[in-house]
Amino acid sequence: MERPVRRGATYVAIRSDGAVLLRERPLKGLLGGMLETPSSPWGDEVPKGKVVHIHAPVKAEWRKVPGLVEHTFTHFHLELSVYRAEVGPDAVVKRAASPARCRWRPAGIGQRVRRRARSALPGQRRLDPLARR
Repeated sequence: MERPVRRGATYVAIRSDGAVLLRERPLKGLLGGMLETPSSPWGDEVPKGKVVHIHAPVKAEWRKVPGLVEHTFTHFHLELSVYRAEVGPDAVVKRAASPARCRWRPAGIGQRVRRRARSALPGQRRLDPLARR
């Protein structure tokens, strides 16, 4: 089944203390309530030039990472270009990124989630939610 393709840009902002900027998606709709790296709207065109910087969550020197992040949903295929920037501790989230839904998450957050999952059911075999399958 051929699905339409939507494209966008996603932004990985890493603060000087290692924290990563994440945004909670709206509770209703696709992937409701999940955390994501802030992204541009998804559409038919690949974001380029000024559009990339308009949707960037913080003012920074954004560098495009080679390749794409791709995922196929039920009704469409998504292709995201990834941009990465290192920012200082005083980086301010821009209005375009919905700052009320954004939070800086400490480095190593995945390791803490793993430890909690492993300790949740003492004496039983537990699945690692972040392990590669």
